[in-house]
Amino acid sequence: MVPPDLTIANAAMPSVHPRVSTVSAGSHTTTSHKTAATRVADGSASGWVKIDRSKFSFSRQQTAASGLNDVARSIRVADRSMQKIGEQLAHMKKQIQVHLKNFPPYPPGSDARVKLLKSFAAFRRLIDELTMPPDDSDAARIMGGPSEGSADGSALVAEHNGFAKAIQRQPVHPGPEGLNIPALGEQADDRALEAAVERLDEAGKILDSRRMGLLADATGVFNPPNL
Repeated sequence: MVPPDLTIANAAMPSVHPRVSTVSAGSHTTTSHKTAATRVADGSASGWVKIDRSKFSFSRQQTAASGLNDVARSIRVADRSMQKIGEQLAHMKKQIQVHLKNFPPYPPGSDARVKLLKSFAAFRRLIDELTMPPDDSDAARIMGGPSEGSADGSALVAEHNGFAKAIQRQPVHPGPEGLNIPALGEQADDRALEAAVERLDEAGKILDSRRMGLLADATGVFNPPNL
């Protein structure tokens, strides 16, 4: 798991206030965001790149502008959510392992098995909810599915003194593009539960990788160069 001293929550707030462009969920705005994100990323999602004004534009209807402090706050919200997701992954894995170790074993359809499967379904819903913080739509763009970002993988575009930086999506929802945690059927047997434990292990690795990706972007946001 990501060591506590590497979490974004410990980073200092930036003191500058560049403009940040985010894109609404409408289908017509996605294309514009894709073009802009591609321009500013210029092949590198981690650096600040000179903006070509003739090719970089957003209409007022397409964008929401905020300062760099707001972007930093959204990154922190996303990181805290990812941390909670990691805790939930570990807890659910332990629940399944304890269930499987019981002797005599709980058969499919037993009260204990039904209770566990309901717990697993609730766990997946909670992961989904954690990727959609109600008070921070930009954090949701970072952690969400394809509709929450652009086709090139960026969630937000930060602009400062004629330079821009793409903040990449780091999807951690339970779906295939995220942590890929499939639902369990009502008659899930021991083999299915063992596979779920393996899947949770893999999900933990994906989560760690995405948190580190967010940290890489955050480093530039929290410490913008003197452009």
